[in-house]
Amino acid sequence: MMEYVETRTKALSRHQIQKLAVDTDDIIFLLPEDVTVVFDQYGRKFCSIVMRFWFLTSLEGPQDPEATKIFRVAPSQDGCQQTTVATAVYEFRRELTKGASPDWTVITVWHWHWTLAPDS
Repeated sequence: MMEYVETRTKALSRHQIQKLAVDTDDIIFLLPEDVTVVFDQYGRKFCSIVMRFWFLTSLEGPQDPEATKIFRVAPSQDGCQQTTVATAVYEFRRELTKGASPDWTVITVWHWHWTLAPDS
């Protein structure tokens, strides 16, 4: 997963990458989109969970149509940078077999307009 993220963000500056970080306080809603349990031929079982997060961001760029269908943010009135709502989708996987590591692995990352993050 780290290789995938590094490849996708290679063209971004360090500042742009830092602006992609989502603080847990900025997550306004999350929803499990898919939960799958799979058994393999060796009797192991695996669980995959696809989670969609809606979060507040100050990134500029086109509005996220998925977020604007559901959420509306009031315009900034105190001169602060305007905040909008964007979407991120993460897929987590973990082996549930007895004795397996309890750690979840992120196997898919998708952020709305992460390639459009402004460099300022």
